[in-house]
Amino acid sequence: CPEGWHLPSTAEWKTLIDAVGGEEVAGITLKTSGWNRGGDATDAFGFSVLPAGYRDWLYQDDYYEEGYQALFWSSNEYENSSGCVYFQSVYDGADIRSGNKDDGYSVRCVMDVEPKIIEPPVIIVPEAKACKTKTKDECEYGTLTDSRDKQTYKTVKIGSQIWMAENLNFETDRSYCFNDSAKYCSKYGRLYTWAAAMDSAGVWSENGKGCGYQKTCTPTYPVQGACPSGWHLPTKAEYDTLFAAIGGSETAGEKLKSTSGWSEGGNGTDDYSFSASPAGYRFINGIYPIYSEIGYLGVLWTSTEAESDEWCDETCRRVVACNVSLTSLNDDSFVGNVGKDDAYPVRCVKD
Repeated sequence: CPEGWHLPSTAEWKTLIDAVGGEEVAGITLKTSGWNRGGDATDAFGFSVLPAGYRDWLYQDDYYEEGYQALFWSSNEYENSSGCVYFQSVYDGADIRSGNKDDGYSVRCVMDVEPKIIEPPVIIVPEAKACKTKTKDECEYGTLTDSRDKQTYKTVKIGSQIWMAENLNFETDRSYCFNDSAKYCSKYGRLYTWAAAMDSAGVWSENGKGCGYQKTCTPTYPVQGACPSGWHLPTKAEYDTLFAAIGGSETAGEKLKSTSGWSEGGNGTDDYSFSASPAGYRFINGIYPIYSEIGYLGVLWTSTEAESDEWCDETCRRVVACNVSLTSLNDDSFVGNVGKDDAYPVRCVKD
């Protein structure tokens, strides 16, 4: 690009696309005339995307799709490719995707802005003092009664957050007792698919409506989900805040796990009375439900969908969401991604 201008990043392309109505309509608002198959558009913002086609890297003398396609480079690099933006004559949208680095695509430049020196914000996570030992218990407790089924739960304050100190046991569609046995629900709470945890049907609130398996989700936070009124399904960031308050994720498993019930000597110290339990989970093997890992694994849903990156693209996000995992074999905790159609426990945090 000329001096004072630069090759836009994927984020800058996304800013443009969002500003003109989003990916589904950006083709209509950004394309101009000259497109075949009735692909001319409104060019509502004067951006004037032309169907310049592209040069193929494999057959280096071959040029394709003039009149039908336009591709623009971004400055983002991936493992074996680079970012680009794609327009097509019979498509009203604009896709951000990746392209082969040796292909020949068009370039649009964006003007540099005067850099502003902004001091990074100081994020202070209040440290939570361990409140429970074998000889004393000074934790700040409360109770929560769910008005829907009158079940009462123990709660505990950890740092600036107030958490349920046991797993949710409210019965919804697509929630289950381990091994379909009520005794496990009484002990560990229910296992929920992500759609059930998010309340994808919008029974209790609209914030997680439509979030489920094979759906890309755009919730409004906080997401009440299956939680009682005044409480919500925690985000990944809220779990990160919890871990930071108790000394980091490297030791969070030991400090949050209950002092009994974990196999292979995996019991925790439960320093904050969070009492994470090894409730196991449910998954579908072919057409059959399988229950597994009770005593060994405690996985808790978040309301955060898996983030798009080189590993997980938009298609991946439709079937995967973030979870927090604790195991009997380690003293740490980690945030991972699991299938939205698997069923795991839910902890709620107070609004």
